[in-house]
Parts: sequence; structure tokens; C-alpha cells
Amino acid sequence: MKHFYAFFALMFVSIFCLNAQNNVSVGSQPFMIYNYNTDFYVLCKGVDANFDGNFDPNTDERPSLWRNNPLGMGPLSASKIIEFPFGLNSFPVRALFDNNFLYIQTNGYIWKYDITDGSLLDSIEFQHTVYGLSIYNGLLYVSARITPPGSWTPEHNYVITIDLATKEAKDTIETKMNTQMCQIFNDKLYVLNEGTGAEDSYVTVYDLSTKEEIKSYAAGSFGNYFEIKNNQLYIVSNGKHKVFRYSLDNDESFEYEVGTTGWDGPRELVFNPDGTKFRVSAYDGNIYEFKTADNHPVNTINTGKKVEGMLWINYFDNDVFIAALINNFDFSANDFVSVWVNSIASVNDLAQMIKVYPNPASSFIKIETNNQSFDDFSIISLDGKIVKEGKLSTNLIELNQISAGKYFVRLANQKETVAIPITLVK
Repeated sequence: MKHFYAFFALMFVSIFCLNAQNNVSVGSQPFMIYNYNTDFYVLCKGVDANFDGNFDPNTDERPSLWRNNPLGMGPLSASKIIEFPFGLNSFPVRALFDNNFLYIQTNGYIWKYDITDGSLLDSIEFQHTVYGLSIYNGLLYVSARITPPGSWTPEHNYVITIDLATKEAKDTIETKMNTQMCQIFNDKLYVLNEGTGAEDSYVTVYDLSTKEEIKSYAAGSFGNYFEIKNNQLYIVSNGKHKVFRYSLDNDESFEYEVGTTGWDGPRELVFNPDGTKFRVSAYDGNIYEFKTADNHPVNTINTGKKVEGMLWINYFDNDVFIAALINNFDFSANDFVSVWVNSIASVNDLAQMIKVYPNPASSFIKIETNNQSFDDFSIISLDGKIVKEGKLSTNLIELNQISAGKYFVRLANQKETVAIPITLVK
């Protein structure tokens, strides 16, 4: 029985080596991260103190684009590629990276830049506020809200197509309330609308030729982001504190419980390179990691900041994860991103050395590490609260005073920190 529990624990072990975290200074309010060739690029919103879209040298910082090679020969540090000559007047900002090009909108234009040298290549006049951009077959798809002066409620919501060769508008598709991002998949247009908070958020699918609505997928309240992966639609619902998953082949659906509350809900998600796991950023200062088959997080990364954009890639023999820490909890701007670089071989080797049993447990767990020594332990709930911690003086941790539920046991030494999901039953 002991060996069965050890094997069971290894099947669900989740490792994250926090010692590999590095903070990289960039501009204020980094919110979007993009990988091109061996570099990562960080788009920063800057600071517009009075939200007027105009630059005040006494209080403001211009939006900017920064570049860093995360695994270069030198130390981790970023350099500014572009300081934009305008202020960003909407949020969330859904700029578009397309190969080496960046499309970004503000102040009445959509601007096109070459990110490799920072040069401005083109501009398209566009007076409405943009909430999403996508490119397909030479057309730029622009999610736009038409809002009367002095109002927060859009009068119209559209996706407008623009011919990139002529820079002329070609077509308009009317969408649902508070439209956000859009994406083309299998010759269909997918559009997220945020709604008004009254369970009226959806990802709606449109026929590109007829502009007719084909189907809508419910996103609860305040849907904030969506991604299509392996013919599955994943929608982050900020108001419902969930991620909804829908099959694009049939009527199957699934819900992931993020566990946030109030206004600190989930924001965006990013998949690992093989698509078996994803991480969800949240404004409670945590990043929640899920396996696609599990509806509760298998790991929680506490950043202590409000997180917006993320990037998760394999780089040679390393697992690289980058998070944009956009705000502090008082909503003051941060000016750095966090980068975790873990040797894939080392993580796999470490996973083979740790056994936690029994799992599920009731009154205690035992830790076996096969020559790997840990000094401290913490028992952490799914919402990030430490319910017990101490020195790991023996291989046994008593759990009598802890309520039934799902937790992580975090083990730490001077070099590594590992987190392993456990279930307590009473």
C-alpha cells in the first residue's frame, strides 16, 4: 500500500523551482509579452495620470516596447526599443504582434512598427477605440466600440475589416455589448464581448462571408480573454472566477474553478508548449496552473502583484515562463516582469525523487526525497493562504488541525522550492 500511494503522488506531482525567478526592469505597467526568434518583447502601457491620452512630462510616462533575450550569454536585462509618441487611452489594450510587426492603436490611428529595429512603418487612420486586433488574408480585423461623449456605454459594437494594402475599411460586423478581442479560426470569426456584468458575456462565432451569427458560447459575466487550443475554446470569465472550456467538435463543455473572489478575478491564460497545462493570471497576485483534465489548480505561483500578460515557451533544454506584473495592490504601476528559467531535465529528475504519501491523507503525510534535503515546509490552500508551516525536522507532517480540502505541500531549501498537490479527507 505504501508503494501504491507513492506512485499515486508521483502521478500528480507538480514542481515549480522558484529559485529560478528573476525580475527584469522594463517600462511602467508591462501588460503584454511576445516571443520572436530568441528574444522576448514586453509592451508597457506607461502612465497617464489623468487618463486624458496626452503626455504630461511632470506626471506621465510614455508607453514603450522593450526587448530581452531571456537565455543570452549576459545577465537578464532589457533595453527599450520604442518609446511611443502617444498615450494609450483604453484598457485592456489588445495590441497585435504578427511576426516582426506590432500593430497598436491610440489617438486616432493604428500604427505599424518593426519590432526588430523600432521603426514606424505605417499608420491607418481609425477614430474609434480599439479593443482587439487580428489579421487574416490581408485584412485587419478591428474590434471597436462606438461610445457617445461622456458615456461609458457603447452605442455600437463592431468588428471592422481594413484592407492592409489600401488601408480602406471593407466591411463591418455588428457584435454584442462591450466587444473585446477577436480571432479567426477555421475561416470563422470568434469575438469576445465583455457584457455588462449580467451574465451576458459570450464568445460569438460569425460567418465571414455572410456576417451572420453561427453560435455563441457563454462566458458568464465579464469575459476577459479567450484562446483556442486543440480544437477547444477556453474563455476566462473575470466575473465568474472560472475558465470555461468548449469543444468546437461537439457539445462537450468543462469548467475550471480558479478560486478568486470579488474584483481580483482571472485575467488571461497561457498554455505550456505541448498544450497539456495552462496558467491563469489573476488580480489577487497569483498565477493558477491547471492540467487540462483537472478542474482545480494543481499549483499556485504567488507573485504578490497584479498580473496581466504571460509567455510560456521551451527554449533549448529549458522551460521559460514570463509574467507581466502590471500593478501593485494599490494600483500603482510596476516596472518589471518576472522570468522563471528551469532546466527541463532537472525538473523531471527532481519529480522522480519526491514521494508524498498517503494522498489522499487524513491525519499526516510522509515525505521521501531520495537524497534531496529540504529544510522548511508549508501547507497552502488553493487561495494562497498558508495554513501550516515549519521546519522539516522529520519526514512526517501532522495534519490533524487542518480541514478537509485540496492543498499544496511546499518544500524548500536554499536552492529549490517545490509544490506538490495533496488532498485531505476527514
